[in-house]
Amino acid sequence: MKYERIFFIPGDESVYIDSYVADEVRTPLRDAMIIFPGGAYRAVCADREGEPIALAYLSRGVNSFVVKYSVGETIKFPRQLLDAARAFVYVKEHYEEFHINPDRMFVSGFSAGGHLAGSLAVMHAYAEELLGYDKDYCKCRGAVLAYPVVSGHQPTHVGSLEHLYAKPYEEITEEERTRVSLELNITEETPPMFIWHTALDQLVPPHGAINLARAYCDLGRSVCFHLYPYGKHGAALANDVTDIYPDQVCHTHPEAKNWLDDSREWMRTV
Repeated sequence: MKYERIFFIPGDESVYIDSYVADEVRTPLRDAMIIFPGGAYRAVCADREGEPIALAYLSRGVNSFVVKYSVGETIKFPRQLLDAARAFVYVKEHYEEFHINPDRMFVSGFSAGGHLAGSLAVMHAYAEELLGYDKDYCKCRGAVLAYPVVSGHQPTHVGSLEHLYAKPYEEITEEERTRVSLELNITEETPPMFIWHTALDQLVPPHGAINLARAYCDLGRSVCFHLYPYGKHGAALANDVTDIYPDQVCHTHPEAKNWLDDSREWMRTV
């Protein structure tokens, strides 16, 4: 495996890509996965939702890239989305170096990172307009969202919305809430999506994921949705690989641990 940390925005070392690429150059070109860890858009990106996910996908034939995007009290939407779009484009424009198929680039995200990955999938046209990219230049092949924050409307994870807009939830306007509600912004051109959540997630309500899957169905778009019966928020791989991070919460959930293999099989069909 070849690992490299890439600073893709000149003059800003707080934002970067960690690349995980297979050593051997083979044909055909590999699928790519751009990964956005969670963290409530607050101050950090969760470690358990970065490198372990990338290595798991890499072992399944997918070259992977973990994005550290802008977070913090002064960072406001759409800065996070623009970071995501720029990272996606950087990987796409270096597809030969990374030995990936630029037409088979997927995005994945966890919790608030799931919202960011979903935002890039659903709102890529908005990012393209702001950054001056051609139409569909930031459009992914598909998105894999893990226990995502989905909606700007209740029930949702209020803290993520507050950090996204850098102000109290009560001050976020109806227009702003709707703007970042994934379920209200999908169209007939939105890429296919794989979504998973757990029914007993007490931090990020599963209602958003359910409503997002329903919105896909209403529009006749391709979606794969898994609602597992048990599992705490932040499960990551839901096995002992990502249960070693010391937060005193058990993140091994046998019911949910097959999500990654299921998502990889789903990717092959897209």
